[in-house]
Amino acid sequence: MKNFMIFVVLAAVIAGGVFFYLSQQNNAQLPYDVQSAQDNATTETLSDGLSGVYCLVDNADRTLVIHQEDGSPDITFGVSYWFKTQHNCAVSGEAQLIDENTWVYTKQKMDGSTCQVKIQIIDNNINITEEQRCSPDNCGALAELGKASFSKETKHAKATKNKALGIREQVLCP
Repeated sequence: MKNFMIFVVLAAVIAGGVFFYLSQQNNAQLPYDVQSAQDNATTETLSDGLSGVYCLVDNADRTLVIHQEDGSPDITFGVSYWFKTQHNCAVSGEAQLIDENTWVYTKQKMDGSTCQVKIQIIDNNINITEEQRCSPDNCGALAELGKASFSKETKHAKATKNKALGIREQVLCP
């Protein structure tokens, strides 16, 4: 009888551990369709309605994601360019509002220099300017953000913070 009780207690502990482990695994990564449903429920908050995923093809396949949390003056952004040479340049992070229509992202690179990107809204266009070079940390040696302008017509989808920060791992444009 004593062995049976030990067996029952041990089985309960193992079952509890397995249940806990599986519940943690299920919470770690939502299935794609559930994540998409959450993404689609996101509310745009930029006063001019420019929050979103933008797709532009010129001399590169360019993707821009801008998202703003309710009540925050700052934005989360991600920008990724794939050039015809197969070189990539991608930068993402939090950009601080510096005036009514301008945000600046600044990050110290591994070599001690600074990567700085300016995001500016002018005449319903979102202009991206690499103020201080982000290569090689964020771009290959032969790639740079330079300057690009995304018109309101290039808006493809709604934006989320996860889309902006995960721009390197996602294909957001057709």
